[in-house]
Amino acid sequence: MNLWWALIIETSLFFNGGIIQYQSPDYTILEEPITTSIQGEIGRDNFVLYGSVSVDMWMQEFTSYLPFNNQYTVGGRITLGALEIGLEHSCYHPMVPYMWVSPKRQIVPSFEGYLDRVYLRIALKSR
Repeated sequence: MNLWWALIIETSLFFNGGIIQYQSPDYTILEEPITTSIQGEIGRDNFVLYGSVSVDMWMQEFTSYLPFNNQYTVGGRITLGALEIGLEHSCYHPMVPYMWVSPKRQIVPSFEGYLDRVYLRIALKSR
């Protein structure tokens, strides 16, 4: 048995960003929401570029899902021993701006926007 541990500390500075508020938020309880995502990384030595796409949705039927929000993330990071420095851009977009859900209830996304951040991560590991 190979037991290992890690202690990771991270701090971020969001240096750019904005959110567009469509309307006054309409709060609705969504039953069993799920998120799917796909991620990828490519790197060389201690430098990595990465990206991901996430889709938030809820189930209408077992084989039918209603997506309502996307999140896209791209970034890069450099690792120097236990220290990692990264730059990341994330943006949030409604997938269907105005969606009707039975019984005749309209779901309106409350916002879309983006955030840019620089981060510093320290990872102390046993392996």
